Formats: sequence, C-alpha cells, structure tokens
Amino acid sequence: PVRRFMSLTQADEALVILLDHASRDVVFAAAGALVNLGADPQSLPALLDPPCPGADTGCAKLASLVKRAGMQDLALAAVACKALFNALGAAFASLPPSTTRWERQYSFLGSLHETLDQLVDVARSDLESAEAEHFAHAGGALFRLIGERIECEMKPAEASDYDELPLGPHK
Repeated sequence: PVRRFMSLTQADEALVILLDHASRDVVFAAAGALVNLGADPQSLPALLDPPCPGADTGCAKLASLVKRAGMQDLALAAVACKALFNALGAAFASLPPSTTRWERQYSFLGSLHETLDQLVDVARSDLESAEAEHFAHAGGALFRLIGERIECEMKPAEASDYDELPLGPHK
C-alpha cells in the first residue's frame, strides 16, 4: 500500500530528483528509499523511464552516483548499488536483450561495469573496513548482474533465432 501510494503521488519520481541534491544525507536517504522501490514493479517506471525527453533515468542517476561516490563514500556507493541491483534485476527479467529501449536507456552500463570492477577490487583489498566489505558485497552483486546481461547482449544469435526467408526471384 505504501509503495502504491508513493507511485500514485509521484513521490518515487521526487526521490529520483533528490539524487541530484547537494546534501549527501538527502541523497543517501533518497537512494535508500529507492532500494525498496526498485523491487516494486509499480515503481519501476520512475527508475527506468526518463521524466522527459533527453533527461537521465533514475538508474542512470544512480550509476552516476556510484561513480561519484566511489571509494570516498563507500556507504553511499553501496546503497546506490543496491537500488540499481533491484531495479535492473526486475528490468532485465522483463525486457529482452537487444531492444531499442535497452540500447537507449541502458547505454551507461558498460562504463558502470568497468567502474564497479575497479571499485570492488579496491574494496576487497580493504576488507578490514565494514564499509568496504559492505560495498564489496553490494557492488560485486551488481557487477555480476550487469556482466551477465552484457554477456547476453554480446552473444551471437543462433541459427534457429532467424526465421527462414523465402527464396524469391533475383533481379
């Protein structure tokens, strides 16, 4: 009921807007709320669809947040990873690879995957820190999820994936 109310009142969209706020605490709280909303199919449009043409999606903003926070703010990077994991996991399950929407809305995933690879490696080398361990777990899960999808995207089509084309007269 609460998530539905948030969606109906566009509070989920407001949370996405708050990801650009200047206060780290506001951004952290908004990303934390988006962790839960990302798991709710009714709230996914706020994260997956741009609010207007040319604007970033909520997922793109979360990806940017992971990159900006990096090793300087592992707690913030971890909560952004969790929100992305929930939203992208649901999106990947419902959206077939190699669609126009995929290419348009998820173009940021390649660079995020590379960033996560580096950040997770550094965090794993510092597992004495609870924040580093927490980020390594969240970032590692997101890294694997994105890697699986990228691998699926790059997989060559099987011969059975093509319809037979009728042979007609050649001119």
